[in-house]
Amino acid sequence: MPTENIPISLGDSLSKVLKKRNLTLRSVAKATGVPASSIFEWTTGRTPKNLRSLAIVANHLEIPICVLLFGKICPLFETCYESKDDISQPVIDKLIERLEKENYE
Repeated sequence: MPTENIPISLGDSLSKVLKKRNLTLRSVAKATGVPASSIFEWTTGRTPKNLRSLAIVANHLEIPICVLLFGKICPLFETCYESKDDISQPVIDKLIERLEKENYE
């Protein structure tokens, strides 16, 4: 199977970003207020119970939440953001609402 067809998991995406930026789970947890245990669970493949917490981490890392979830910018992301610099709370809320409607688990 070609590698471009293999889905990238949240755990893989998040782990790669943390490693590339020399960040620890604790440092991200401290900066965001999201429990380190939650971030750790995401890196081990557990599905986030709270997309808002994931959005807070994505915002802190300055990465679109879709990149963490799907390994790429998705059309849903592009319809929520008016510009690449627009990562405001209302935009995050709108994206989370759409993800929840799409039954992301």
